[in-house]
Amino acid sequence: GTTLISVRAEDPGDGYQVWTTDALTGESSNLSNFPAPAPTIWDAQIWGERVVWTMWGGRRIGATTLTERSGDVYLPGPAWQWSPEIWEDRICWVDIRDGTGDVYRPTGAQVYCVEGADVSGAFRVSDAPLDGMVASVIAVHGDWVSWAQSLPVEERVVIQDGVLMAYHWPTGTRRRIVSDREPWPHVTPGAGFPQIWGDHLYFIAKDAAGATNCFRCDMRSFFGDVLVGP
Repeated sequence: GTTLISVRAEDPGDGYQVWTTDALTGESSNLSNFPAPAPTIWDAQIWGERVVWTMWGGRRIGATTLTERSGDVYLPGPAWQWSPEIWEDRICWVDIRDGTGDVYRPTGAQVYCVEGADVSGAFRVSDAPLDGMVASVIAVHGDWVSWAQSLPVEERVVIQDGVLMAYHWPTGTRRRIVSDREPWPHVTPGAGFPQIWGDHLYFIAKDAAGATNCFRCDMRSFFGDVLVGP
C-alpha cells in the first residue's frame, strides 16, 4: 500500500502516538488517538488495514485499523508482552507469562502467536526461552514463523549462544533451523535478524572464519516430511 507508519510525539504534551503518512500526498494523521498523556509505545507494525504495537503503559500489545483509528489493548494477558509481528491476520510476539521479569530483564520469555481476533486462542510456538537474545526478533510470513532463542539448558555452553527456530503454521511443526554447532554458522546474540520471504529464511551469523555474513536457507528442506504438495 501507500500508507507509512511511525511513532512520534507530534506534541510533547500529548505523548507518543502512532501516526500514518500517505506516501503519495505526504499527509500525516494520528492513528492511535490516545488521550493525553499517551502511553509510551514502540514496535509499530502494519499489514493491510491492521496496525499493532507495544504499549509501555499497559505492558501489552495495542492495535487498531486504518479505518477505526483508535488505540486499544489487543492482547490482554497475565504478564509483559512486546515486539509484535504481523502477517495478514497472524500475529506473533514475545510473552513472559511462562517466566518472570520484564522486557529489560526477562527470564523465561517465549514466542506466542494468534490467528484472527480471538486472542483467547493464543498459543506458544517456542520450546526454549529467548533470554540469551539481546534483541527479540520474530519473523512471520505466510505459513512460517522464525525467531532466535537460547539453547536448551542441557545444551548450553555459553548462555549467549543461540539458535534460529522455525514453525510451520498449518502442521504445528517446530524445528531448529540453525544452531551454534558445526557445521552451522554461529548465531551471535542480537544478530539473528531472521527475515522470511516465501519459503526462505534470511539471517546474519558468523561463518567458520569468524566473518559476519548474511545467510539464506530454504525451510522446506527441513520440513519435507510434513509438507504436502509440490
